Amino acid sequence: MSSDRYELTWRLLERVSVHDDADSAGVAFESLVDGVDWDLLVAGALRQRLLPKLADFVIRSGGMSVLGKELRKILVQARHENRHKGRLAAREAARVVEALTAAGVNVVCTKGVVHQAALYDGSGGRVFGDVDLMIDQAGAAACAQVMPALGYLPGLRHDLVADTLVPLEKRDLAMYKLYPDHLPHFLRPLLGEALPYFMVDFCFDIVWYGAAWRIPMAEVLAETRLVTVDLGDGTVELPALTQPYDFLFTVTHLFREAWFERTAAVANPRLNQFADLWRQWSRLSPATVVELRELVHRHEIGPPVAWGCHYVDQLHGSDIVGALGLAEFCDEGWLRSASGTGGQYLSWSGDMRARVRALGPPEFLPAPEPRFGSGARAVSGRVHAGDR
Repeated sequence: MSSDRYELTWRLLERVSVHDDADSAGVAFESLVDGVDWDLLVAGALRQRLLPKLADFVIRSGGMSVLGKELRKILVQARHENRHKGRLAAREAARVVEALTAAGVNVVCTKGVVHQAALYDGSGGRVFGDVDLMIDQAGAAACAQVMPALGYLPGLRHDLVADTLVPLEKRDLAMYKLYPDHLPHFLRPLLGEALPYFMVDFCFDIVWYGAAWRIPMAEVLAETRLVTVDLGDGTVELPALTQPYDFLFTVTHLFREAWFERTAAVANPRLNQFADLWRQWSRLSPATVVELRELVHRHEIGPPVAWGCHYVDQLHGSDIVGALGLAEFCDEGWLRSASGTGGQYLSWSGDMRARVRALGPPEFLPAPEPRFGSGARAVSGRVHAGDR
């Protein structure tokens, strides 16, 4: 494959990740995909968790008639299945939230189950695998009582080879104790369904355990919003973080996964993660941007926020760093830094575009301590057992 065709294909996938109806209005579909390698595009979309979004792009851009029958079926089925899974997850999230609220737990939904509705307009374009909830740590004991009553079992993971649920290994349980910003996942086995289980992930830190940057959970959960999710046969309202805190949670989660060698070794950052941030940013009102900027500076959390926003700007041509006044945190040493599993500092070369496209993690090399490094690496990132 020529380098031009490779670059054209990946650039289209970047466009697909942030596509909406207005993006290609008045542009012939054939011109949008001219010269694209469809095998690479589909494979890339799978790796970037964008296959349903690619389907949505083709359908909304009027391109179905251009594709062969088999590819049309693959894309339509991917969007249909993901839309169905999203609705099932939203219905289950509402059931869990109702039970936890009745038990006195202050709980909100985060990430995929919220973003599917709030950022992707229920199109089915956002892929996610679990129900993410955020609580105050004081609610952990109640969760341990409520979840089994709802059919959930603690201390399990999905063995992908055997396609069955198995107990967490001792080292995984030890990691949860060492880095207590999450509870071990709760899984509810399903029989006779397309989904093998529902998984609920409880988080009680908007940043991560041990980081120097802190935002009190009482503040984070003090004010929430409701996000309406279409279930196909009705709607449900899920409690969610307000837009500024939701943005902060998304960007610090991306930073944590990409900056710690332990988690970066499992998977590179993905285009859909940057697309979530771009979509969140594009939906903020001017007043909310001011609120977000004040929040970042008041809690002095600029370094990890700038790290993630810089790479959104690099990929999608936005200027989030400038709008939030974070340019002082964007020196090369910090942007190319990482934390090694042995406690050492590392660096990587290239740009985020190349890192996203790569099949494996970047080559990390020893490096001196960067600015802000000590504030970030209070712990090395914990890897979810199901991600291995």
